[in-house]
Amino acid sequence: MDFLRFIVANRWIDQETYLRIRRTQNGGLQQFYSSGTTLGDLNDFTEIRPTPVGDILKQPDFSAACTSILRKARANDLADLLGRWYEWHLSNQEPISTYSMESEFTKRLYERQLEKRAVGHYLAEHDGASSIVHDGDCVIIPEGTSSFYAALSIVALRSNLTIVTSNLGVVREFSENSALSEKALSLRALGGEVNRASLANHVGPVDEIFTGDPQVTVVVSSVEHFSPVVGPCAPDAASAGSRCNIIEAAIEKEVRRIVFICDYTKLCKEPPSVQIITKWPKKFVGYPGRVDIVTCPPPALREAFVESGDAALMCHRYGTRIPTNGRDWREYETIARELYELAEDTGNVEFHEAFELVESEVDLATT
Repeated sequence: MDFLRFIVANRWIDQETYLRIRRTQNGGLQQFYSSGTTLGDLNDFTEIRPTPVGDILKQPDFSAACTSILRKARANDLADLLGRWYEWHLSNQEPISTYSMESEFTKRLYERQLEKRAVGHYLAEHDGASSIVHDGDCVIIPEGTSSFYAALSIVALRSNLTIVTSNLGVVREFSENSALSEKALSLRALGGEVNRASLANHVGPVDEIFTGDPQVTVVVSSVEHFSPVVGPCAPDAASAGSRCNIIEAAIEKEVRRIVFICDYTKLCKEPPSVQIITKWPKKFVGYPGRVDIVTCPPPALREAFVESGDAALMCHRYGTRIPTNGRDWREYETIARELYELAEDTGNVEFHEAFELVESEVDLATT
């Protein structure tokens, strides 16, 4: 959300002032249009570049408007108001950057955003001290939009995290939102071949990542699909190879948690993608850490949970039917049940469902 839209959405500005700012912001472009010249005639693009809203509000002609906005926002000055804008994006895990609509990353960025945020919250806040991500952790986060929201959530909700990432979207958010970058201890960007469509660096050997200080404690990987039979799958061979390198190194170094995250649409019996990230579940036999699968169930099932108001029923729902009231979540339920049973059988795998954001999450982890 841009700065002016943030001010408008909070009702700190009237419509007349908003339109006046927009006209001033694009004043150079209006003059350029009236002149009859074309872009090819220009060497200096200053006159067609929009003026930043903050610069407009500093102009003498907008002194009264700026004072009114600051009074309504109860802000000390424009710097204070700008800080509110940064903090709002941090608190709501909302992207502050603008991404090209041509990229696959952007197309997926706002698909099932609530579910992705719920999964991210679950990683950081579930059951306090027993959360998957702890204060002070060093967390590896590869590419993907679910991983993107996981990064925003854990940084917002935890303290002193070191984020190691090949997700260029996460790197952009850190560079453009000071509230996000200041909340984390540090950000490390992984090198590799850049994939413009997925905003990812596909990394090769990763041994050096796991030998730095602080040591990696958690790996969080989104998936294209997750099947109880073949396990986690990636969208393409490059992504599968990159994530496989990270997962195998994490197993070798015995990191505390390896986490696969996805929303309910990614769970399936037979994934159309055959780009398997790692052998499942054989690869994790003997691994001393925990392997977590975290998803967010379909809206109908989440609604039923809210209606039931019975956390105990939800925690044991695999042995108890929840009233459906005509809604159908059987396909998801079948796969979730298989993952739940697999988790019970393997001993070091846990299956979790994040039903809502922090306030009403319920742990369905096997113990």
